[in-house]
Amino acid sequence: MYKKLEWDSRFFGFEIVQIGRDKTNVECLRKSVSQIKKSENKLLYWFIEPESEELNKLAIDNGAVLVDEKITFSFRGSMENSYVMPSEIIEYPYKEAGEQIIKLGLQCGVYSRFRLDKKFPCGSFEGLYSEWVYRSVNHDFADVVYVYKDADFEGLITLAERNGVGHIVLIGVDEKSRGKRIGQKF
Repeated sequence: MYKKLEWDSRFFGFEIVQIGRDKTNVECLRKSVSQIKKSENKLLYWFIEPESEELNKLAIDNGAVLVDEKITFSFRGSMENSYVMPSEIIEYPYKEAGEQIIKLGLQCGVYSRFRLDKKFPCGSFEGLYSEWVYRSVNHDFADVVYVYKDADFEGLITLAERNGVGHIVLIGVDEKSRGKRIGQKF
């Protein structure tokens, strides 16, 4: 009913498990949650549709501490020739993730659960988002990385295509450049 997330557990240094998205049998879920609470697992990822009142109640009754709403930005169609970007938006020109783009990546996650949940070890958020940017630039997590470049890199968007659907993986604007509508230009 649940599985250990090996990469996440290794990265954060404690046991993390996930209940599958398709599990809706409430009695089975009660048993799984009970088993998880008795185990060494410290974090459970459980993606529940907001309209599923019974499952949301089960999560809350069992100590759901940090609940967030996952939003996935996506578009249908090919990533090629579907949008003409302004000239300030360029494909990230380097083969390695530099300090400036990692800084932008960190700003993409300032409101993420990895930063807001104080149960994550110090430095977890920074490590995760740095890794995310590094692996996006290396095309492990994203197919393409674009930056908004005026004098410096002021904005970032990483895109991936999965099963014919394009996904925005990360999007963010440098805190000093917010309010200039840079995010809308992507």
